[in-house]
Amino acid sequence: MVIPPGQKDKNGQNQGVSQQSFFQPPGRPFQSPGRPFQPPGRPFIFNQQRPAFNQLFQPQPQPAIFPEQQTINQQPAQLVQTARPAVIPTQQTFVATTQQPVFFNQQPAQLVQTARPEITQKPFSQNQQSEKLEGEKYLIQRLNECGSPKVTTTRISGGAEATKGAWPWMAALRYVDGDDNLKTFCGGTLITNRRVLTAAHCLPGPTGYEILKVRLGDHDLESEADDRNVVERFVAKWIKHESYDSKTSANDIGVLILDREVPFTDFVMPVCLPVTPTTKNSNFLNKISYVAGWGAKDFAGLTSNTLQEARIRVYSQAQCKNAYTGIRNTKIDKTVICAGVPSGRQDACQGDSGGPLMTPVGGKFYLIGIVSKGLACGTPNVPGIYTRVTTFMDWITNEIN
Repeated sequence: MVIPPGQKDKNGQNQGVSQQSFFQPPGRPFQSPGRPFQPPGRPFIFNQQRPAFNQLFQPQPQPAIFPEQQTINQQPAQLVQTARPAVIPTQQTFVATTQQPVFFNQQPAQLVQTARPEITQKPFSQNQQSEKLEGEKYLIQRLNECGSPKVTTTRISGGAEATKGAWPWMAALRYVDGDDNLKTFCGGTLITNRRVLTAAHCLPGPTGYEILKVRLGDHDLESEADDRNVVERFVAKWIKHESYDSKTSANDIGVLILDREVPFTDFVMPVCLPVTPTTKNSNFLNKISYVAGWGAKDFAGLTSNTLQEARIRVYSQAQCKNAYTGIRNTKIDKTVICAGVPSGRQDACQGDSGGPLMTPVGGKFYLIGIVSKGLACGTPNVPGIYTRVTTFMDWITNEIN
């Protein structure tokens, strides 16, 4: 989460500088002479017309996917069992367990252009349509218990530490390496008592790591003071959108299925999904929204121990396209939603990947976006790019059912 310089947290500490020195999470990777290698995560984008930003990732060869319309590929998603992921032996150089970006320490990678494939869309079968309707019915029936934090808080306009319990659907994704070390690399959003929505690029994890479990109800990841509110569950299964493309970040959405249900409390409850007439057809243009996470407070900085929040506004598609003109491997279409502020002072950053973009409607918070990517962090007049949740509601409701 990008924090304006000079902003003080609740302990009087300057939030313009990270308070705790620990690992650099995945985020928009950054590399320049004199800077150490940064781990993978939310990618930042090379700007051909602004050479100060370096393109640092070389996706493994695969066909680029460019959806021509808003419809979703209905082929079954690949299910991966991860009740306890296989431990990867410790090595000097880790080998990726899935198609993840490969990062280079010095020279920018050369991207290979691939032919645009034709995407064959299959209509819903009768069973799939029935499952979709059942999923929607379930979500509508549960609207009375979603999106309403029990904690009273004043939402501020600048990035700052969130109030404990302000975002009870916020999930910290925990990954394990070959030495059984746990680290938090991404965020997610609780949508039912057994499912967490996140970004596809967070799955199964950075090179050398595998997603292991989800932590809910936490505020300070390094403190045990609020552990009485915390619920942890192992990930029994993860599902990445079948048309996700790591090169362009198209269809950057995935879902985690937990091994057991979680009890809803004042500190653990689901966010609302856009299934009401007011929300499912809205583009949320100019809506005041919020993004939250434990990501870096500035570009290439260290992550935050405490949950941060920022207030931003949804941009129009035209504004977003204009901001990303000339940026390669970026397509602004109906599958994404862009949000930020002109100054760039409030933005998602490295480590916020997979987390929620939320907006209040009728006294409840609805999930409208998933942190996907952007141009560095806090770049003026360049909003962050989020996966547009309304576009993928058919896919989500199928996975819920």
